[in-house]
Amino acid sequence: MQENLFVHQPLPVKDGVLPDYWSEACIKLAETDTLMADLINQYPESILSSRRDPFYTLLRAIIGQQISVKSADSMWSRLENFNNFNFSPEFFLKADSEELRSLGLSRQKVEYIKNISSYFYDKQINDDYFKNKSSSEISAELIKIKGVGTWTIEMFLIFYALEPDIFPVKDIGVINTMKKLYGFSSLDEILKHSERWRPWSTVAVWYIWRSLDDEPVLY
Repeated sequence: MQENLFVHQPLPVKDGVLPDYWSEACIKLAETDTLMADLINQYPESILSSRRDPFYTLLRAIIGQQISVKSADSMWSRLENFNNFNFSPEFFLKADSEELRSLGLSRQKVEYIKNISSYFYDKQINDDYFKNKSSSEISAELIKIKGVGTWTIEMFLIFYALEPDIFPVKDIGVINTMKKLYGFSSLDEILKHSERWRPWSTVAVWYIWRSLDDEPVLY
């Protein structure tokens, strides 16, 4: 590794759980990918964190589907100022669908939010429900909820479970940014390159996202 190629001292994130593997992952990624090393050094204060709130993470992921971080944050702010907002499955189950749509949510996203809320309410899921489940167990359970697909589950594994080796192949932002940064022209090239990031794909993807927006992604 080149001298001074990598310097990383992430600042603590308030009210969040931090991954214990982050510094090790950054060092390994910097050793194998000089472009990734540059990205890491551009954002020395940034680090993934988890709220350990499964309901929050799933809803943020649903709202964030196919829109920018800035747009998702704006929509979330409107939601928090909506009709005596109370962040709970009960609130969303009682909320009028058309009123939720008036905030900018599509009919489909409102349906998915209702489905997730119903699932959490019926099962009485608390913050620790998924805590000791494996990735495969989490995936098998979440896929039962209509509207929760592969990408949403990957976001949950990254932002709730802090899984270190998730590469969301259907994330258009990641794919397009890798094409731009690395000069790739095909998905095969991207997947081949992402193999060198293992077992720390999550960390590499986080820095790809970080390069896209002024604010770090937090679901």
